[in-house]
Amino acid sequence: MRKKGLAIAVSAALMMSLAACSGTTDSIETSSQTSAETSAASTSDDSAGDESSSSEDSGETASDSKASGDLTEVTVQLKWVQQAQFMGYYAADALGIYEDFGLDVNIVPGGSVDVIDEVDSGRAQFGVDWVSNLMSAVSNGANVMSIAQYYQDSGMLLVSMDGTVADPAKVSEGEAVGNWGGGNEYEMQAYLSSLGLSTDYVTQDYDMQQLYNGDILWASAMTYNELGLVYEDGYTKDQLNVLSMEDEGFGMLEDCLIVDTDWAAENEDTVTAFMAASNLGWLWCLENPAAAGSLVFNAEDTANTVSEYHQQYEATEVAKLVASDLITIGDRSTYSQIGYLDADKYTQTYDIFSQYADIANITADSVYTTYFYDLVSKDEQYLSAIDDFDSYTWDAEFEVLYEEA
Repeated sequence: MRKKGLAIAVSAALMMSLAACSGTTDSIETSSQTSAETSAASTSDDSAGDESSSSEDSGETASDSKASGDLTEVTVQLKWVQQAQFMGYYAADALGIYEDFGLDVNIVPGGSVDVIDEVDSGRAQFGVDWVSNLMSAVSNGANVMSIAQYYQDSGMLLVSMDGTVADPAKVSEGEAVGNWGGGNEYEMQAYLSSLGLSTDYVTQDYDMQQLYNGDILWASAMTYNELGLVYEDGYTKDQLNVLSMEDEGFGMLEDCLIVDTDWAAENEDTVTAFMAASNLGWLWCLENPAAAGSLVFNAEDTANTVSEYHQQYEATEVAKLVASDLITIGDRSTYSQIGYLDADKYTQTYDIFSQYADIANITADSVYTTYFYDLVSKDEQYLSAIDDFDSYTWDAEFEVLYEEA
């Protein structure tokens, strides 16, 4: 259902042909080949300073704008509300990294908005959504793709209160399970199916009261959000049973960075600049989770839905999902792995999702490209910024409210 010739290939030869075709999409196609190993080997030469893209109406590129003192305006539409789930984008904005790369970025919180539609329609140039939602959209004809996978592991959990279930290590027959639905349910359903149990679930609210009240025995929770709310409500780890969908083998990829395929091909340098700057924002957050949580809490023109303490907790937990086993926080030689697109994890996400949705007209590798990952990994401005990483500081005063035990 994709438009003919609109995906992006990652071969070196095609990259050269793309540069020669002046932003047209006639020769662009997709590929699942990843290149984290190449990127890791070339960490010392990465560069992301080609911010040349831009205003489609004026034809002005990002690098032209930067040279003239102007900035290229772009919008990124988030999946959810202002939380540390998206801290890398907020940090890149607050620390002036986007500006350094010639960009003026409008960060739009989500909640009820269709992220894919915002990007596919052109109202937003970038979007953040779960990979399963991306797969569904591409299957239905949306001309969008993932260019970076910041979340490497799933944060989805099932949580029960100690002493309330037959077996603390698994869900048992007849135990009510809650979930929010809306695409969040597939990992849980795959897990239940593996046990031979019904995949039906109780619609869960965004607090944990149904768990406390006994209306459900197992509640869905994200490591970085609802589990923290349970702790903030006074419960301890010893009072909970926690099942990780990642550890159980049913993890699906979550937040990825999405662009419209045609727009990205016509604005290659703007995409590269945005991704490079966002990478740096995420890396800063990995090293400074408490500051990142407070930075998001204090972000302008948005409304907080949780406390500053919770934002710091969330930042700490999100950092684990982003770093996974690819990045060792503090070892900057591993930082080239940020945003890595793992073919095996895309395939697992596809395989699980395809049990519950008809996406047979697409393949796992048709929804993402490593083309921009490769461009960023070779960009001199980006590499120089990593070498001078300590220059990024957030000058606001804040108190460390959450420290992991």
